[in-house]
Amino acid sequence: MIPRAYDNHFERTIVNSMRENGAFIPKGIEWAELGIGQAKRRYNLFWEPTIPNHRSLAIIKQDKGNEYENFAGNGVYKKEEVLYLILKHPVDFITSWCNVFFANH
Repeated sequence: MIPRAYDNHFERTIVNSMRENGAFIPKGIEWAELGIGQAKRRYNLFWEPTIPNHRSLAIIKQDKGNEYENFAGNGVYKKEEVLYLILKHPVDFITSWCNVFFANH
């Protein structure tokens, strides 16, 4: 509860004034929504597949193992599989999402 209070205080006193002055500082829920959207696009849940970087490709190769060659080009990750990968490699996903987020804004 104490860290939450400091976080709320910091947002009210510092971050909100920066936002009012035009700084692009998204709220936590916006980060989460963007992250899920990026995961959907990257792992072909609804759109055409794209592999954004070598690390993402390495995660898929590691996940599929010997089945990667059969999976590449034809495979589709289910939502549950994407969530499993996110939980298994959180730092990789956060870093990748941040890179894409700031590159697009």
